[in-house]
Amino acid sequence: MVTLLALFSLAFLGSANGNWPVGNDDSYEGLKFYEMNLECNDALSECEHRFSGHFSAFKGLPFQTIDHVLEYTKDPYQLKFDTKVATVDMKARFDQDDPSETFHFCSELTEDKAVPVIGLYHGKWTLCLENDFSGLTIPADCTAPVAVSKIVGSLNDGKLLGQQVLYCMPS
Repeated sequence: MVTLLALFSLAFLGSANGNWPVGNDDSYEGLKFYEMNLECNDALSECEHRFSGHFSAFKGLPFQTIDHVLEYTKDPYQLKFDTKVATVDMKARFDQDDPSETFHFCSELTEDKAVPVIGLYHGKWTLCLENDFSGLTIPADCTAPVAVSKIVGSLNDGKLLGQQVLYCMPS
């Protein structure tokens, strides 16, 4: 369960294959898109964004706090993502000589186990982090996107849950 929560927190690691559809299709109602500005030093050479989210796997279970940190360094180019739920801390770091090179990193977790209160639990989660923005509708106020993260999954084969976060340099 803790692993699942950690992965859900990585919702902020996403593939830029398009913003979530908006409309009457309720299969997408559990998927959200967010834009977040990084906080930077005066030279815009070191930036980060920290935030906490809350998640409950099932109705009636307590909410867990999920902490996220995305850090960006211009020279040398480096991108770090850290997410922590309870005692599980997951980190990803990308070092590149050429920041114009795109990267796409994904991980998948599938869990099957018995959980008190809810019984048999089956969860499948895919989380991604990348800097390829093709196909993604970038909001006008995000003039310099840095990375996009996504997590998509389902609990017991239910509706899709997840979120996509676009990280931007401040305007």
